[in-house]
Amino acid sequence: NLWTVSGSRLLCIKGTPDKLLPLCDVPNDMLYKVQTKQVTFSKRGYNVLAVAYAKLDDEAEIPEKISDAHYSFMGLIAFENQTKDYIPAAIIGCRKAGVKVIMTTGDSPEAAMTVANKVGIKGDKVITGDMLMSGRELDFTDVCAFARITADMKPEIIRQLRKAGETVMITGETASDSALLELADI
Repeated sequence: NLWTVSGSRLLCIKGTPDKLLPLCDVPNDMLYKVQTKQVTFSKRGYNVLAVAYAKLDDEAEIPEKISDAHYSFMGLIAFENQTKDYIPAAIIGCRKAGVKVIMTTGDSPEAAMTVANKVGIKGDKVITGDMLMSGRELDFTDVCAFARITADMKPEIIRQLRKAGETVMITGETASDSALLELADI
């Protein structure tokens, strides 16, 4: 977003700390503190975003790519991942019926593991979007969640799970989830 604040033009961005922090000039001691705080929030199950801004000269064009500007780090924002009260009971019901539940999320691996444990999803492994898109063979044994997943990665998850011999069922609440139904078994 481009904002004008007290006569200054500020290009403001937000994103995951691992993607945004490399775009900022952050001293190593501060970077360590920020990353430690991010992990602490994530292990509590919070979705963590970083925010930064670049001051643009009055005549400067807006950069074509986010990475074309130099940013000042502002801080972290942590949002609680709230789950519906009925989710743990639904997970237990699935498990009793022989259904393995795996969660997909855009959150960090730490937050994904915390939320998965909170709602009763079994497993002790999280696969990230970067791992999924690396092209290497992945072991889906004991996977409880896919983290740092974007909508365009979900078809690959379905393909990989089916390739591993799994029967895949999709649930979701967005319009983009309906397109995945054609790839899934159920």
